[in-house]
Amino acid sequence: MIRLSHCTQTQNACNPSDIKALPEQGYLWLILSRDEKFDLASWVLNLSGKPIHPRHLDDIMQKSHPSYYDYMTNYDILVFRTITTIEISPRRSSESSAFLLYNKLLVTIYDGSEKELNKLLDFVNDANKLLPQTPALLMETCLDYTVSHLSEFKISLETRMNVWQKRLLKGNRGKPMDWTSLLDFKADLRKLKAICEEQDDSLSAWRNSLKSDVEKPYVHTENLLVNLNDVTEHSARMVEYVSQSQSELESLMQLHFTILGHRTNEIMRIIAILTGVFMPANLIAGIYGMNFTGLPEVGTPHGLAHILALMVLTTALSLGVFHWLKWI
Repeated sequence: MIRLSHCTQTQNACNPSDIKALPEQGYLWLILSRDEKFDLASWVLNLSGKPIHPRHLDDIMQKSHPSYYDYMTNYDILVFRTITTIEISPRRSSESSAFLLYNKLLVTIYDGSEKELNKLLDFVNDANKLLPQTPALLMETCLDYTVSHLSEFKISLETRMNVWQKRLLKGNRGKPMDWTSLLDFKADLRKLKAICEEQDDSLSAWRNSLKSDVEKPYVHTENLLVNLNDVTEHSARMVEYVSQSQSELESLMQLHFTILGHRTNEIMRIIAILTGVFMPANLIAGIYGMNFTGLPEVGTPHGLAHILALMVLTTALSLGVFHWLKWI
């Protein structure tokens, strides 16, 4: 997939082979997938006269490279990693979008589906907003879309958190807990937090670079900083939300083990009470079961009834003592 647009007030599609120089008005936006056979380094060198650093070229061609920001004298590079799907699955994959930012050119490396790309283009070409006037503003708009898309994971996280909250608080009633799924969920939270922190760090690095670069046009830098601050706040809120989810899950696990311990103690208390209540009766039965002669009531017509009555009396007395001690 390769798309080239000449952005002025609108986007005008172009053929990369027909472009021999950067435009005087507007700027170029190249969208390129990693599997496309296109000599990006040579094309950019012919237009700008400056090469792409080999390490940067390697970084933008890696599908799951961590988010980071760097700059050269003639361009900025920003790699932005995100989750590729919001479906509830323990094996989410991540992909990185990459941006090469020049004065009159923005190169976007994007491996999303055609449907996702169209959503991005619709977001950029929103009728309620003007088309970004500079490549930097366009890159910020793409980052805004990515961060907003990532925030949709809140719905997935809340759904799974509610499921585990019910399971952990219920104690599973003797059934074995699915600890594998729970550990997968914890791994998802760790991965999502790491990705959000990477995004936040890369956005902060770009923002600090803009503040320290006095050569950029003031009005564009000011507008860009305002918009970038908003994107950074969204990313920071996502990091905070995931951290709270991790803390809540840990608390639920501790509460689950507390409930299990309390339930075990309650079972042992009932068993101990039953043992204590019937212990005198068991003692009497044991004595009269030793087959000795001369025991009271042995051989009398009403001996069995008297012994049974004694067992009932001692059992009732034990119950009364336990109740008086408030053990039952």
